[in-house]
Amino acid sequence: MTADPTTTDPLRVFVPRGALRDGVLRLDGDDAAALAAHGVAAGDRIVALDGSGWAAWVDLTSVGSAACAGRMVERRLAAARRTKISLYHSPLAAPAARALAGGATTAGVVAIVPVFSSASRVDVMPAEPAMLATVVREATEAAGWGRLPLLGDAEFLDQAVDRAARAGAAVLMGVVGAAPIGTVLPDHPFTVALFCPTAGAYAPDELARAAARGAVAVAWPDGDPVAAVLAMLGEVFAALEPA
Repeated sequence: MTADPTTTDPLRVFVPRGALRDGVLRLDGDDAAALAAHGVAAGDRIVALDGSGWAAWVDLTSVGSAACAGRMVERRLAAARRTKISLYHSPLAAPAARALAGGATTAGVVAIVPVFSSASRVDVMPAEPAMLATVVREATEAAGWGRLPLLGDAEFLDQAVDRAARAGAAVLMGVVGAAPIGTVLPDHPFTVALFCPTAGAYAPDELARAAARGAVAVAWPDGDPVAAVLAMLGEVFAALEPA
C-alpha cells in the first residue's frame, strides 16, 4: 500500500544533477537502487534535491532497483539559512567527527573544515570527506536543506583564518571566558567563519595572529567538544537570524 502524498511528509532525497529534465525524474543504476532501498513505490511523492538549491516535488510513476521515474508536480527554492557559516574545528576521533558533521549539517552550516592548531593531537587524523559524506547527505536530506555543505580538506589554523578573512567572512574564534557571541558579532554578517577549539584552547600567539586579521574572540562553552560546537552554532544563528 503506497503512502497518500497529500497527507504524508515526503521523503527528501538527493539526486544527480540532470536527473530531472522537462518535468520528469529519471534514475538508474546505483541512484535508482538507493531510492528503491527507502521502500518507496509508484504513487508515492518525494522531494528531489539536486544540490542546486531548488527542491522538486515528484510523484513516482515507477520504482525499481535498476530504474526509477517520476513526474514533477511542484518546484521551489529549498530551505536555506540566511547566514552562511563555515565551521572550522580541530580533528576529532571518528565517532565524534561523524556526530559533529551530522549535527552541524542539521544546524545549517555551509562548510565543515578540520584545522590543525597547536593543541591538535598528533595521534588524531582528520576524518576524510568520504567518511563523512553519507552522514552529511542524510542529515541534509532530513533537515530539508537544498545544498550539501562542503567537506573541506584539513588546513593549518593560520592558513584557514587568513583565507576566511580574505574572503570577507566575519571570523570568530572560540575562547573560554570571552564575551558572549550576541554582544560582539559584527552587524548581521552574511558570511561567518567559526573556529572552534575542539582539541584544546588556541594559543595566545595563534589568537594574536588571528586578531591581526580581524578575528573576534567569542565565548567557547568548554566541555564536550561536539556539544560545545553545536551550542555555539545555535547561538550564532539565534543572534543573526532571530525568530
